[in-house]
Amino acid sequence: EAEKLLAVAPDRFVAEREELAKKLPDDGRGDAAAVVAELRKPTAVVFAVNRAARDRPKPARAAADAAEQVKKTQLGGDPDAFQQALRDLEEALDLVANVALAHVAPSGKNATDAMRRRVRDLLRAAVADDDAREALARGALTEELDAPGFSPFAGMPAPVDAWLRRREPRY
Repeated sequence: EAEKLLAVAPDRFVAEREELAKKLPDDGRGDAAAVVAELRKPTAVVFAVNRAARDRPKPARAAADAAEQVKKTQLGGDPDAFQQALRDLEEALDLVANVALAHVAPSGKNATDAMRRRVRDLLRAAVADDDAREALARGALTEELDAPGFSPFAGMPAPVDAWLRRREPRY
C-alpha cells in the first residue's frame, strides 16, 4: 500500500495518505496503517524520479543493473569492462533523468538547472546504495538521498600492498 501511495501526485499525497491510514485498520491492517501514516510527502524531485521509474521500468531496472555491474567490474581488474559498465550506467541514468525532468518541469517549460542537478544527484545516490537501487527500480524512493559514491569495498579489510609486506624495516 505504501508503494502505491508513492505514485500519488504531491498535491494529492497528504489527503490520500490520511484516507488510506484510516481505511487500513478497518481492514485489520493496523501495522500497515502506522507505516502509511509515517510516510512523508515526497518532494517534487522524488515524485518525478519515482514516476519516471514507473513509466519506464526498463531503463530504471537497467540503471540498477548497470550500477551493480560497475561495482563488480571495479574490482575485476578489466578496465575495458569497467569503462563499458560506466557507459551503460550513464546511458540508463540519462534515460531515467530525461523522463523525470519532463515530470518535474512545469508544462511547456524546461526544468531549471537546480532541478536537473537534484534529479541527477538523486539518481546517482540511489544507484550507489543497495536498498535505494531496488527502490528506484520499483519507483518507490521515499526521500532525496545524499550521493555517497560507490562503496564496493565497504566491509572489506584494507588490503596490504605486496611491496609493504616485502619491505624490510629501516633502522
